[in-house]
Amino acid sequence: MKTPLTKERLQSHFQYDWWKYLLSVLLCFLGWNLLFAVTAPQVPEEKKLDLMAYAVGDQEAAGAWLEELREARYPDQELFSASFIIPDEQYGQMVLSTRIFAGEGDLYILPRANFQTLASEGLFVPLEEVEGLTDAFAARGISIDRGWRRLEETGERHLYGLPVSALSPLRDWFVSPDDLYLSVRVSNGNDANALALLRDLTEGMLPPIPAE
Repeated sequence: MKTPLTKERLQSHFQYDWWKYLLSVLLCFLGWNLLFAVTAPQVPEEKKLDLMAYAVGDQEAAGAWLEELREARYPDQELFSASFIIPDEQYGQMVLSTRIFAGEGDLYILPRANFQTLASEGLFVPLEEVEGLTDAFAARGISIDRGWRRLEETGERHLYGLPVSALSPLRDWFVSPDDLYLSVRVSNGNDANALALLRDLTEGMLPPIPAE
């Protein structure tokens, strides 16, 4: 015999089993997102670059500037983007570590402590090998000494980061640029363009060479 459906039974059902409906909606949402992520066209690694910043700043302005630069100077590339992670004592460091170890990001902008740790672990490209880069800073009297770090395993010393505070308008994207460093990740899947973008983010943004 079927139990008659009454208003009281419906109220009791939703009072104790509401979470099942919420869970069903959440699972449907996650399933849809997963399906979209799997089936959506993916930009190949060699056709995109992402600037990941662990700092408070204007992600929209950074992303727009990078896309304009891509359209003007990198016609073979499909996407330049900016990803900002807000520093947070509880979750920020965890999010940053997760995304780094997941292989995300091609260029990084990091606070000094994070930069020094990751540089010593060999995550970044030695920048002293980029032609004319150190000379460009020296000619303007800008010190990049703090960008040099030693590898923990070998003790080799390399230039792994450049001061964001010396680079305009790059520094204008951030609330506190004085303690930030710009680096390039090793084996990022788009090495040549990553270093070319680094040059655009430095040589084109440095102040004029002082007149003698």
